[in-house]
Amino acid sequence: MNGQLAALSPGPCLQAKGVSGHDARSPRLQVIKPEATPLTASRAPKLAASQHAQIEAMIQSKLTKKQIVEAVGCSNRTVSRIRWNLRLFGTTKAPPNRVGRRRKIPPLAKEALLERLTKEPDMLRSEMISFLRSEFEVEVSPSTITRLLKAVDQSRKAIGRVAEQQDPNLRDL
Repeated sequence: MNGQLAALSPGPCLQAKGVSGHDARSPRLQVIKPEATPLTASRAPKLAASQHAQIEAMIQSKLTKKQIVEAVGCSNRTVSRIRWNLRLFGTTKAPPNRVGRRRKIPPLAKEALLERLTKEPDMLRSEMISFLRSEFEVEVSPSTITRLLKAVDQSRKAIGRVAEQQDPNLRDL
């Protein structure tokens, strides 16, 4: 129906029995345009970063909600939400909701492992697992290590070749 919502409502066909094959007691499917529904009501524009900073400064200077609303030109709900986010997250915006599974190897551990692989290219997967366990207290399987190397487009053979070509004396510079 091309982005239009359909609703069951009494339509003009209820005037007479048998018009277009409908009985006077049966409702007719009628198309309602999106601009006519409360679901598509226009939303207020997002606040600019400068407005977020201004609200944060005003909250920290203990101004009332009414004073902040009048100065910035936003709603009471916006000020309440920003206050709540400051209490919970320390910032005016809540962190984004992640989609999918949580990463088994945190980004810091991943970077450390890849750095270690440039220094020791002949590491076995079991050694990589024990490195992550001892340094970052992360338990992973060998297949997780394989997927990590594949995701960064490296294989153990490629890492070994790159390490052979590098001069160990230049690595410290």
